[in-house]
Amino acid sequence: MSTSRLSRLPLSRIARYLACGIAAFAVDFGLLAALKTLVGAPAWLAAAVAFIVSTALSYLGQKYVTFSHSGRFASSIVRYLVLLAANTCVTAFIVQIFDDVWGLYLLGKVVATVMTTAWNFPLMQRWVYASGRQE
Repeated sequence: MSTSRLSRLPLSRIARYLACGIAAFAVDFGLLAALKTLVGAPAWLAAAVAFIVSTALSYLGQKYVTFSHSGRFASSIVRYLVLLAANTCVTAFIVQIFDDVWGLYLLGKVVATVMTTAWNFPLMQRWVYASGRQE
């Protein structure tokens, strides 16, 4: 099966989406733990910074690997940044609540990631990378 045919399979796209997401999550999670424990940053700040840094990897992976988006960079990056802003706020809020209530900021990060992952795939497919896809 050719690469172009493989990229059209929904399961293949979901697998690529998850692989890119797992790589970005590893960067995000490691940086969050380092900023909180080694630097002593508050959980909300560490979560926000780690999340923003990891999105560069996620953006490029999702754009080129998952969605094969060949559209203009400007259109997809603006939409991605809007989604990033919403996800950053949600992530920082959840991580801080988990830290304040239970002292489990890393578990909060996992919960926030599961939540944002669930709505990111359809939003990326239908909005962020909707125009300019090669399929």
